[in-house]
Amino acid sequence: IIHAMTRILELPTDVFDAVIKLAGELKLEPSQAVAHLVKAERNRLERMRVWQELAVSVQHSNHPLEGKTVDEIVEQRRKTRQEIWDAEYAHLYR
Repeated sequence: IIHAMTRILELPTDVFDAVIKLAGELKLEPSQAVAHLVKAERNRLERMRVWQELAVSVQHSNHPLEGKTVDEIVEQRRKTRQEIWDAEYAHLYR
């Protein structure tokens, strides 16, 4: 047997109004809209955590792009893209 517990959450009026409006737009009950928002925020936080781990990993891995400026990275990516184009596709247009 599963017992659903009802809890009360007090929200500022503007937040409550926003939840009601979102629930209407999503065609959900307000409690479902809150659950939807919580799930979305958990997903966002997880993506941020993974991104942060990746950034730390790159910083500690002597990555070839480490220490380069954004312009240098963009230039390297353009050069790599051109090399791939030349090797794989250029012959199709000659």
